[in-house]
Amino acid sequence: MENKQIGLFYHVVLAIEPQEVTVPKLLPVALPDYLTIKGKALQCQILKVGVHQNHVHFVISIPPNFSIIKIINIIKENSFKYLKNNIKNVNFHWAKGFYISTISPTELQNTFKLFPVDNNIDDNVQLMEEVVNFLKI
Repeated sequence: MENKQIGLFYHVVLAIEPQEVTVPKLLPVALPDYLTIKGKALQCQILKVGVHQNHVHFVISIPPNFSIIKIINIIKENSFKYLKNNIKNVNFHWAKGFYISTISPTELQNTFKLFPVDNNIDDNVQLMEEVVNFLKI
């Protein structure tokens, strides 16, 4: 029998500082992929990301011996640096606090209903052009 490590599931909400106006259009493009990659680097799994105008939801699975507070602080710090370094004219800051709640594996699907229906912006050519203009290449 394969030995699988059981992960703990958390619903995390990170708020964006209210005065920020330049990044919300870019968050649906840059942040979900970044969070997924960063989660893997931290030996965690980001299961779902939902980007709203002033906050970001995500569901993360972490090994039981990891501290969710440490993981979230690393994600906040590194995502801030990533956005600051890779998007021109960005004025973006996470709010100081964040929300975390545990999720039982049987409630994952109900939690996913809190997320936007579709973060796929491939059909939005104007937004994609705007993103390309903002990105440092």
